Amino acid sequence: MWNFGLPYKLKQLIDLVAQRNYLFTYDGKQYGPRLNVEKAIVVYTRGSRFLEGTPIPPSRFDHQATYLDFWLRLVGVRDLRSVVVDNAWNRDRRESEVSLAKGKASLERLVEWFLASSELQQCAMPLT
Repeated sequence: MWNFGLPYKLKQLIDLVAQRNYLFTYDGKQYGPRLNVEKAIVVYTRGSRFLEGTPIPPSRFDHQATYLDFWLRLVGVRDLRSVVVDNAWNRDRRESEVSLAKGKASLERLVEWFLASSELQQCAMPLT
């Protein structure tokens, strides 16, 4: 996360490539995807934790996952899964390490799901 949103270089890339009739269509009434991506995984990291009832509740400050998830579906990702790693950088190093370990375990499970497709398994290399 970058200032409650996407890193500016990623946002700039999206702005440059997200052109009508290249990555999406619009007929004046509705949008449609131009890509046909079966599935994707996104990993979101945040320095602190978003909790309702705190100064940074996700309902008001999640401008990261909501935007990127919308954009990926708009351009044609059909099955999108994500891992959110909150508290990746914290004054309490142990708490951050626990958050990172949980995120890694979640990602490893999603990689297994991602590689479950037979055509992807043919190209897959073992993770080390």
